[in-house]
Amino acid sequence: MVRAVLDTGAYAADVRTDEERAARLGVRQVPTFVINGTPVVSGAPGPAGLQALPTSPAVR
Repeated sequence: MVRAVLDTGAYAADVRTDEERAARLGVRQVPTFVINGTPVVSGAPGPAGLQALPTSPAVR
């Protein structure tokens, strides 16, 4: 199935749309967590960074 998707480009338009949205939001790393349209954690934050998500001002 993966080969068929890659060969046909079945999801190419969806991927391009996601890339464009990420660029507009200023996303430069993966993973990036976006909450309410605001990137709040970029890169690989580890457990401490993930625990801070519920207390982020973007979530309140």
